[in-house]
Amino acid sequence: MPSLRLAEAQVAGGGHVHVYELAWNAPADDGAFGACHFLDVPLTFGVFDGFSHILIPEPTPDAEALSARIRSA
Repeated sequence: MPSLRLAEAQVAGGGHVHVYELAWNAPADDGAFGACHFLDVPLTFGVFDGFSHILIPEPTPDAEALSARIRSA
């Protein structure tokens, strides 16, 4: 909620803001990590190699589609 309040204050002050909520579960370990911290980074940049393999071992069609949707926004 603090992030939402900050975004609302930015708009109230005449600024522009974009917010999002990621509720997609990381596919690793049958979703055991849930929609955890850092999951948005590989999805936002469309880069699934490096240490994001912990959360997304292999980019699934679902992950690639969500990543494309996030990047197009």
